[in-house]
Amino acid sequence: KTCTDICEGQWMDMNFATRKDVKEEEYMRMVEKKTAVLFAASMKIGATLSGANNDAARALWDFGRMTGIGFQIYDDVIDLITPEEILGKAQGGDIIEGKRTLIVIHALSKGATIDALGKSNATRSEVSAALTTLRDSGSIDYAKNKAVGFIDEGKAALKVLPDSEAKNILIGLADYMIARKY
Repeated sequence: KTCTDICEGQWMDMNFATRKDVKEEEYMRMVEKKTAVLFAASMKIGATLSGANNDAARALWDFGRMTGIGFQIYDDVIDLITPEEILGKAQGGDIIEGKRTLIVIHALSKGATIDALGKSNATRSEVSAALTTLRDSGSIDYAKNKAVGFIDEGKAALKVLPDSEAKNILIGLADYMIARKY
């Protein structure tokens, strides 16, 4: 099931680049399938193999699912806000590829025009203009806030677990997901 979901999510991501009408709900479904189920399944498998009870396994599944969504949203933010010398690839690559990230979907829903979107030969100036549009529309901040919300929801799922070093490590990992620069 997890492998099927990941493949479906990747297909959705690729398909979205050919569409102009992608809705936020569709994006969230895609991210859940493409990224979050892998995080969730990894957490639950670890819990099950360690002999954890059903409540703990469910909490870890929920943690993985929520942090997986937050991770992917923030990963899309990083593509736009991190300089090339830190990122290790051209800033705004998702724009050139025509990816319908939460940021792009939000900006388009606000009536923004992103001329460089899906333009494989976009100049640095065109990409820079797109970044300005996304920033000015509030879409980058919107996505950052969504990512933080999902990370917080994931951490909250761990409340059913007893305090431990392992729990603290997971909380630290979740916090890192929205503090990283690349």
